[in-house]
Amino acid sequence: MKIFPKVITGTIGVAAALALSVSTTQAQNLLVDPGFESGMFEQPNPIPIPGGVNGGWASFGGSITTAAAHSGICSALIADNGWNPQGVYQTVSASPGETLDLNAWYMSPNPSVAGYATPALVQISFFDINDNGLGVFGNWQPLGAAGTWVKSPDVIATAPAGTAYVGVYLMMMDNNINGLKFYYDDASLTQVVPEPASLALLAFGVFGITLLRRHQD
Repeated sequence: MKIFPKVITGTIGVAAALALSVSTTQAQNLLVDPGFESGMFEQPNPIPIPGGVNGGWASFGGSITTAAAHSGICSALIADNGWNPQGVYQTVSASPGETLDLNAWYMSPNPSVAGYATPALVQISFFDINDNGLGVFGNWQPLGAAGTWVKSPDVIATAPAGTAYVGVYLMMMDNNINGLKFYYDDASLTQVVPEPASLALLAFGVFGITLLRRHQD
């Protein structure tokens, strides 16, 4: 019977490792009109707080167009404005401790004119109830080949203490007046939660620990 503790211990180790792995499943998209298919901006800029939270997109230099789309018929068009970042954004309710995952598709018909190597930004910003910033997450990204839609890397961040809502920003800054333009489409903001399988493995690990303790007693 000496094998029993070894088997349980090994099982616990595997279960714990799997349960605490990065494997996650993602819930529904929290964004309003993620593909810009309404053909309009639902909110003014700046978005009123709290009335505009969960109310859709606002623009600071962007527009909605049917000239290109990753899916559907519409996308957000961002045109070069020299040294100033431009884009679209919306605010969504959030709570401390929530882990959120943001990504979006983008495309430029003329990336060869870009004077800045990484002009695309997909960004998460956390705010408290008084609209004070609590943290910014995201990295500037390069454009792909002309006319090729690129999915941004996932921006994954956990809401800090005091979070009341999150700002989702899709931006472009070229740092040069040269006519660069590109499109954003199919943005996704989801809450990251453990997979049921991972939770089951964790429960199995706890059960194994209980058995092991009983055997040792």
